Amino acid sequence: MRQEMNISREEFDEILERQAAREAQTPAVGTVAPAFRHRRLDQKGKRTDYFLELAALRGRPLGLVFGSYT
Repeated sequence: MRQEMNISREEFDEILERQAAREAQTPAVGTVAPAFRHRRLDQKGKRTDYFLELAALRGRPLGLVFGSYT
């Protein structure tokens, strides 16, 4: 893979170290999600005056979709 990227062994090792550091900060499966509050959207995708709080959904199944809608 390093040869395909056309980089030195040192550069490749640095990339792997940065990746390992990022992964070390990633929450593990099964850990408690941090609390958040987010403005709800209407059916047309416009912001409303209502909010969704994660704590209000505790104990219920929840699927989150992350993405950019800008």
